[in-house]
Amino acid sequence: GRSSLDAAIEWVESVASALIVIVLIFVFLGRQATVEGHSMNNTFSDQDKVIVSNFFNLQRGQVIALYSGNLGKPLIKRVIAVAGDKIDIDYDSGVVYINDQPIEEPYIKERMTYPAGNLPLTKLPLTVPEGMVFVMGDNRNNSEDSRYQEVGLIDRDTIIGKVNLRFYPVDQFRVF
Repeated sequence: GRSSLDAAIEWVESVASALIVIVLIFVFLGRQATVEGHSMNNTFSDQDKVIVSNFFNLQRGQVIALYSGNLGKPLIKRVIAVAGDKIDIDYDSGVVYINDQPIEEPYIKERMTYPAGNLPLTKLPLTVPEGMVFVMGDNRNNSEDSRYQEVGLIDRDTIIGKVNLRFYPVDQFRVF
């Protein structure tokens, strides 16, 4: 019969192998983040769990995780404009213009209205400078994002990565 030492060594080896695999998945696929709040409805819901990859080419339309200001947890937003893009918003029609062209936004929850409240807005139109991106939530009428001066343009260095997949809730599993 096998000794209990052999069994213990085998157990340690299998646990170590599993940990190595998990570490490799996170290194190559990214890290886990939790969606907080409703600014990305209906694409993402509050408390959805996602995997964020730091291997990506930043492009318009991508959903990214970023650190903003003094929030300890990542924000999830959509990239609307990248460096060199001129962005303008016509709040009367709810249309976003990139380089003077209206963009199609099938992912937004509802038509964007003029921002409520009296928070100072980012001055538009503006051309996004090098190293920065302009982000918005898909739930336009309930999202603090680059339209507001307190968030403003996002420095690329604060971007954690691109949201690659949602793994929780399980019935909402989706690759992006």
